[in-house]
Amino acid sequence: MEEFLLKLNHKSDTKIEGQIRLNLHDHFLYPSDLRSFSEDKDLFSYICFTDNLSEESLSYENSNYLVISTLSDETINNFKNLKPELGYIANPSELALKFYLSYPLDSFKNLSGGFCFVVFDKQENKIFCIRDQHGIKNLFYSIGENTVYFSTRLTFLVSQKDIKKTINIQTLADFLELSKNCKSSTFYNEINKLPNACCFKKNSSNFEISHYDQLDAKINNSDFKETSKNLRNLIENVFDRKLNKNKRVGVMFSGGLDSSTVLSMLSSKKKHPDVLAISSIFENIDSSISKGADESYFQKKLLQDKKIKHQTFEGNDHSTLRDIDEYLKIIGEPFFFPNAYIPFNCFKIAKQNNINIVFNGNDGDTVISHGYELLVELFFSFKWVTLYKELSNISKVKKINRRFIFRRIVIGRFFNQLVIFLIFHIKNFFKLNQNLTINSIFSNESEFFKRNKPKFPLIDAAKNHLQVLNQNLQFEAIEKQGAMASYVGIEESYPFYDIELIKYCLSINPRFKLMNGMQRFILRDSMKDLLPKEIFERTDKSQFSSILRNNFLKKSEPLISQSIENPNKFLLKRIDKENLLKVWRKIKTNKIHVNSNELSVIFAFVVVNRWLNNEKYN
Repeated sequence: MEEFLLKLNHKSDTKIEGQIRLNLHDHFLYPSDLRSFSEDKDLFSYICFTDNLSEESLSYENSNYLVISTLSDETINNFKNLKPELGYIANPSELALKFYLSYPLDSFKNLSGGFCFVVFDKQENKIFCIRDQHGIKNLFYSIGENTVYFSTRLTFLVSQKDIKKTINIQTLADFLELSKNCKSSTFYNEINKLPNACCFKKNSSNFEISHYDQLDAKINNSDFKETSKNLRNLIENVFDRKLNKNKRVGVMFSGGLDSSTVLSMLSSKKKHPDVLAISSIFENIDSSISKGADESYFQKKLLQDKKIKHQTFEGNDHSTLRDIDEYLKIIGEPFFFPNAYIPFNCFKIAKQNNINIVFNGNDGDTVISHGYELLVELFFSFKWVTLYKELSNISKVKKINRRFIFRRIVIGRFFNQLVIFLIFHIKNFFKLNQNLTINSIFSNESEFFKRNKPKFPLIDAAKNHLQVLNQNLQFEAIEKQGAMASYVGIEESYPFYDIELIKYCLSINPRFKLMNGMQRFILRDSMKDLLPKEIFERTDKSQFSSILRNNFLKKSEPLISQSIENPNKFLLKRIDKENLLKVWRKIKTNKIHVNSNELSVIFAFVVVNRWLNNEKYN
């Protein structure tokens, strides 16, 4: 865990001055993990770090430069590979400085892993900062009249009294409508975040933000056997680079293909035979509710096979909304993360077991690609014989009618998007009302529909994969989960978010991703020697909508009802209260089927309402 808050002051002569100090103990569950290296109360800038990192590794300063960095052996996958090329490096922050001084902008894409750093160039009187390609490490900033703040945690900036904080109504509207297209905004007008794969440059008069790496989808010509071998080698290399024999390792383990891949790879390494798997289970709940969410069967199959240590907690005993105040305190703003209690409790168990780093198979399905986008491409390229064969294979595996699959995937993935696209433009042409959760007045005030125009659906499978990878929702989840890990004092690692691995997966022939009726078949094939047959052949995916509904009704119903019936005054002016009540009544009365989108609408509203009340916005 590496965290910092840096404040740079603009004096009257426009020169930027900066110093370092620690004063952030209250933000952590485990303040004993923190050490201060300056006690001068007059200093105006701060840095925060854990006891497994020295001050020298997080910062570096000489007469010309000040560097604040989260670079380390654990966070940068290819750190050891870069050292010979760059020469002697006393600490990782020197690496950041060498990149700043010696390399063109696009070379930052050679840094693989989660990182951010800030360089204050005293000679040029300018600031340069950068964030990793996937947004694993957060970097927030606030530009005032005389000061510039940078921080890895939003809460650090929110706590600063000299930063004015007003609500960003566009972010608020987007959140309530389950849309998040802007990668740089927060819920505060005065605080922004650096988007992933971007750098920030500022001098005394202006600043600019630019991309240093853009993903692309160019298909290679490798055959299936070669592709599977290459994928396995890339995954092996990721773990070889990430593992440190001096670190105790844990894994967030669900029992799905992604987490099983991570756990199997770790347990196969001689460096780390002793790995702790941490899981949520759902034993103390009605089987009709837990169906699709309880993965204990798959967990046991892998754990028995590998003889891996395992700790669990009962997922049904927790609810994100029940503990919403705690999560809002940690994250600092509204968040869409209904299952937040799962990673948070995993992190706490890891901390109790003296685990240093927790591996997470998050988003492996997105990185590899599910493969279903191929069906749309086959349909519109008139390869209907091949399409028929693939639908038949899926039908056999999932035991579902071909026509249902066709309607659900091909019609659902393309034509539903097309209908939304057309309806939007028709309504816009005739100036018809398009309000959803928010009312028409607020949708106009926030320019919601102007900013959230639906895109024409893509046909090309590779481009579809690229579009999904770039969706902001993925980065939002990482940011919030990262804040939780840091709060507990845990370093998190995402093996699938390796830039080399991602770029290779984008180049894989889409036909290798959907084969024999199975999604992500190329990953299954590359890992088949490490995975039990039950997981290798598993085609279902855990579904938490029934669990969430159950928790809503049993643990959070009073909070939800009170929030909707008596919303915050600031929010009341901007929402369609009657529609929200209608949706909530439907959820409570529907005993069998649950619409996940309706659950999401209610969750988002309650989170925003609670945040506004806690922050005393009226």
